[in-house]
Amino acid sequence: MTQVWNINITNEDKEDVCISRLTLAVVKSGEYKNSFTKE
Repeated sequence: MTQVWNINITNEDKEDVCISRLTLAVVKSGEYKNSFTKE
């Protein structure tokens, strides 16, 4: 499953970079999502 977080960051021209890094982090760390979601 590929989860993409749509976050609006207004920090110069690093918007795409932040979004890309976030997406990569989520894709690379699939288990991180499970850890992040604690019931």
